[in-house]
Amino acid sequence: LIREIVESKQWLSNQLGTEIDSFCSPINTGISVNSKAKELIAANYRFHFTTYPGLNAAYRDPHMIFRRNIEANWDFGKISFAIGHWDLKRWQAGIAQHQSL
Repeated sequence: LIREIVESKQWLSNQLGTEIDSFCSPINTGISVNSKAKELIAANYRFHFTTYPGLNAAYRDPHMIFRRNIEANWDFGKISFAIGHWDLKRWQAGIAQHQSL
């Protein structure tokens, strides 16, 4: 976790010559981010972009930013499903679990 979350930030900041303030879960946040990872992300980044779909607002937790995954090769039907309300239902349990960590 230290290498993936902390050391990668230091390396990227050095390579780019600017401070990195955002972390993006690379795969399903419910699987890839446990309580220790969540602590490290909060301590080292201003923002955490999760893989949970949903709506964001100014009052939301900056370490629980929702986003939608859409792939370039998806047809219109898959994209419509991914940005629609149907997809939100399957993520509700994972979001609740992540918030309780």
